Amino acid sequence: METNKKKIVLEVEELYTKFTTDEGVVHAVNGISYSIREGEIVGIVGESGSGKSVSNLALLGLLATPPAKIYAKKLEFLGESLLTKEGFLDQKKLRKLRGNKISMIFQDPMTSLNPFLSIRTQMLEAVMFHRKISKEKAMDLAVEKLTLVGIADARERINYYPHEFSGGMRQRVMIAMALMCDPLLLIADEPTTALDVTIQAQIIELLQEINEKLQTTIIFITHDLGVIAGISERIMVMYGGSIVESGQTEDIFAHTSHPYTKGLLASIPKLDEDKDRLNTIEGSPPFLLKTLDFCPFYDRCEQRMDSCLEGIPPYIFTNVENEHKVACRLFDEQNGK
Repeated sequence: METNKKKIVLEVEELYTKFTTDEGVVHAVNGISYSIREGEIVGIVGESGSGKSVSNLALLGLLATPPAKIYAKKLEFLGESLLTKEGFLDQKKLRKLRGNKISMIFQDPMTSLNPFLSIRTQMLEAVMFHRKISKEKAMDLAVEKLTLVGIADARERINYYPHEFSGGMRQRVMIAMALMCDPLLLIADEPTTALDVTIQAQIIELLQEINEKLQTTIIFITHDLGVIAGISERIMVMYGGSIVESGQTEDIFAHTSHPYTKGLLASIPKLDEDKDRLNTIEGSPPFLLKTLDFCPFYDRCEQRMDSCLEGIPPYIFTNVENEHKVACRLFDEQNGK
C-alpha cells in the first residue's frame, strides 16, 4: 500500500497513564500501541471516558505529574525517542516540540483562549519562543495563518479579544494558532463538538485543506463516527483505555468486527429509518480503579462468552491488507484461534 511507503511520524508502544486519586489509582490508558505516517489523517473515536483525549495529552506531557503517572515502552517522533531511560516522558525534548513540530487544537476554544489577552498576544507567544523571530515578522506570520483559516480582515481582527468572535471563528483562531510554527503533527481534540452542523462541516473541510496543502499529519479525536467517516483515512476505536479496533476507514464501516464499534455505528441515526428512539449501548463504561484482567466491554456486550473473562483479548488482524485489527474473543472463536 502507498501509505506504508511514507515515513512514520509518531510511533507509540505500550503507553500507560494512571492517576492517583483519593479513591485509588485510575488506570486511564492501558498499554495502547500505534503508529502514524506522514500526511495521514487518523481518527480516534470512542465515548467519553474511553481515554481518547487523555492518551494524547499524556504523550505531549500536558498532564500534571502528579497526580498523573505516564510511561511507555516506546515513544518516538520522527525516529527520535521522547522517553528517558526509565520509560517516562523527557520533558526537555517535549518542550522543544510542543507548539512547534507538534501542535494541539483543544476541545473548547472559549476556555482554551485567554479572555484577557488579545488574539495577537496569544498567537505571537509560541512562534517567538520557538523561532526567535522579531515581533514584526511574527505579526505577519499570524496574519497569514488567520487568512489561511478563512478569517477576513485578519490584520485588523488579530487585535480582537476572544469574546468578539463567534464560536466557529474562535475555533478557526485555535487552528491558526496551532499552525503558527508549521507543525508536522496536528492533534485535533474534538474540534467540532460545540459547533452546529454547518460550522462542523466547515472546520472539517478546513482541516482537510490544511492536510492537502501543507501535508500536515492529523490526529482527529471525536466521539462521533459520522464525523470521523468524512475526514479520516484510518480509525482507532478506544474503549476502557484500550484500542479495541483499528483499520482503514472504509474497512471499519464495511466489515465492523468489535461489538462496541457495532454499537457505536448502530447509534447513528439514519435517514431511511423511521424510529422513535435511537439505539443505545446499555450499561456504563468500565470501572477503571482496578486493572482489568478480562475484556473491558464484557459487562455491556450482548455477545459475551465465558472465554471473554479469560484475560485481555489479543489484538489480532482480521484483514492485513487494510491493517484491520480487533481485540475480541468472538473473532477468536469464529476463526478457531
